[in-house]
Amino acid sequence: MSKQKKINDPIHGAMEFSDLEIELINTKPFQRLRNIGQLAFVSHVFPSATYTRFAHSLGVCHVTGLIIGAMIDAAPDGAIKEHLISKRAVYRIAALLHDIGHYPYSHVTEHAERTARDEASEEMLNASERIRGEAGTDQRSAPRKSIHPINHERLGREILLNDPEIKAILAREGLDPHQIAFIFNGGSSITAQEDSDFLMHFPYFAIVSSDVDADRIDYLLRNSYFSGLPYGSIDNKYLVRQFLIVDDDEIAIDIRALHAVDHFLISRYYDYAQFIFHKTSTGFEKMLQSIISYLSQTEKIQLKYHSAGIEDFIKNYWLSFDDAAMITHIRETLDRTSHSEEMSLENYELRRVRHYANSLLWRKPSKILVNYQFLGNRKQAGKGQPDSLDRRAYVLIVRSLEQALIQASNFFVEQGKFVYLFIWNSDRPHFTSPAIEYPSSTDRPTKQKAVKIRNNGNGRSALLTSYANSLSQLIDSKCLFTIRAYATSDEVELEGDTLFELSATVKKNFIKNLADNIELDKPQINEVYVKDGDDDNSFTTLEEAIKRIEDLADQISFLDPPETSD
Repeated sequence: MSKQKKINDPIHGAMEFSDLEIELINTKPFQRLRNIGQLAFVSHVFPSATYTRFAHSLGVCHVTGLIIGAMIDAAPDGAIKEHLISKRAVYRIAALLHDIGHYPYSHVTEHAERTARDEASEEMLNASERIRGEAGTDQRSAPRKSIHPINHERLGREILLNDPEIKAILAREGLDPHQIAFIFNGGSSITAQEDSDFLMHFPYFAIVSSDVDADRIDYLLRNSYFSGLPYGSIDNKYLVRQFLIVDDDEIAIDIRALHAVDHFLISRYYDYAQFIFHKTSTGFEKMLQSIISYLSQTEKIQLKYHSAGIEDFIKNYWLSFDDAAMITHIRETLDRTSHSEEMSLENYELRRVRHYANSLLWRKPSKILVNYQFLGNRKQAGKGQPDSLDRRAYVLIVRSLEQALIQASNFFVEQGKFVYLFIWNSDRPHFTSPAIEYPSSTDRPTKQKAVKIRNNGNGRSALLTSYANSLSQLIDSKCLFTIRAYATSDEVELEGDTLFELSATVKKNFIKNLADNIELDKPQINEVYVKDGDDDNSFTTLEEAIKRIEDLADQISFLDPPETSD
């Protein structure tokens, strides 16, 4: 590969790019990534965490080249080495373009559209309906408009197919945009037949998309550098040199790097737990999601597109739709507030979004009523089995807390006051993809994504989690469940006794709601989890299963007033 251009980077030093890669970098869709931040409003907590998708994409391309270089060096002469040499440029291009379809504020925007069906429940529209005077309507059970979730990988494929600059470059070089998209989509395309065909040509897509890949290596290093936190300080130079292809034609990592892989996976876990999901930034993230959902529903911004008009969408809208454009729309919401004293649905929604916009722009964090985390089992053993009881408990707790927030909001509405309550919850981070499914899976893309270690004794690979000296063996089935409740207001001072009274109201309603929800769920809990067995997901009696849920819920700490001495 001819290397004509060097770009200096604080993470990787001098990175080399071919003439073709530079030409793709200079296209408008790629240059747009200069204005798409990687970390949304994480910078409201870590001020230097402001790097862009542009810099990250360059880094992923560079790391992909390093991994392929190591695999070529380790491969004996033959078909595998020839494939890696001949297709190295395509894998690098897929890595370079893997984020080309990102929306402003990246995943936050995707999550906003993905959760729009639940917005009414999460953002207290039930309370608004009461203001509107529609007595007797339970908004939580009312049918909602189904919204198809947006996806940056899907849009990335459309950009490769329809942007005139990128399309022309790829066509001139004889490169298939569908195959490039297949690589950065993690071994997935439009049809099962295409998946099978593309897998024959590009079996090593996991270099770009798997649990240990170029994407994650770069963003862990970059997150650590720009946040000043140590969690992403991985041994990347050693790790990338240990990638190889084993006899069963799968990507593996040499057993010498087993502990480096463990370190990588644990570093990613703490990167999410301590940095990406910081309690203050997730509150801002949830407010941003609500604003984006409002802007989309009121057609102030366009998140969706029709295939028939995709070229016009890219040319006339997408290229200028970046973080700065979104900030402009957010600022404009500050001028759309109603001055009417009548508490109408429109006024409630507009005031809520305006308050969120003001909080985001001027960094005014919400009050945290609940910040609860527990490390639990993420799923049952075996493909197609029900979720673990820990996950069932998590769902019941979230549901009960959402209901309690609605009830508390209604209380303030009845007093003619605006208090906005919302919940942020996540079942991430986890350590690896569900590797427990791998041995019985016939889905080769799934197998390629699993983390495998090459046994130097027999030359074959086995799952990282099958090695007795791997820490991942102990924690692979776990994930961190996080549940947070926030409160904010544009007219009620949420301090002192007022805040404690609000928290006490939420707590009282939560306890009652949880008891009611457990009672409703008892038949299914009994059917799924009460059985003979010695694993963490089996209980001999219904009472034991219920106690597990109640014990997890009892650990939740609400915001209580400080104790006073007599």
